[in-house]
Amino acid sequence: MNSKGLSTEDIRVVEETLRKHPAVDEVLATLSKEENADKIVVYILGEENKIKSNQLLESFSKKNLAEHLIPADYVWVENVQKFIEEKGDANLNFITRNKKENVVYQLPRTKTEKQIHGIWREVLNKTEIGIKEVFFEIGGDSMKCSQVFYLINDQYPDTVSLVDLFKYNTIESLSLYIDELKHSEHKDDLEGFTL
Repeated sequence: MNSKGLSTEDIRVVEETLRKHPAVDEVLATLSKEENADKIVVYILGEENKIKSNQLLESFSKKNLAEHLIPADYVWVENVQKFIEEKGDANLNFITRNKKENVVYQLPRTKTEKQIHGIWREVLNKTEIGIKEVFFEIGGDSMKCSQVFYLINDQYPDTVSLVDLFKYNTIESLSLYIDELKHSEHKDDLEGFTL
């Protein structure tokens, strides 16, 4: 046990509980020292085509875990076992400590990404938003999601639904979805045209 009273059994409970969440395929919980205090950090491999949201996992944790077992950080990875084998525990702690300090924002590249980026900046009242950031992890909530929905439908009428905004919750994925829909509609128009 450590100074917080956390044991390997506690870590196992955290892992087993989070595995019950529908978006989680596999999870690894670790103890990380930060500013002389222990905290639980979980590394998660998500289920394919499920929303990967720290906010949703945190809410799930608060409902299903004792307060002292709620993770301090959720890190989504492509393959938990491969990640652990390659990085090792020391590097896991390093990555967690520096994840927020060394944020790299990937700026919008396409016209659609730039328009969605502008909408998110307006609704979230933030200037630095990367195209890979999840809306609900950077200040988005259901009210702000509704605002985004109306502003997007101003630019792209009848293109996206509120459900789409939960499914495509990054600027990159939402823009790609909108571009694919526009391309599909344009293709349908051409196919219906006859000489």
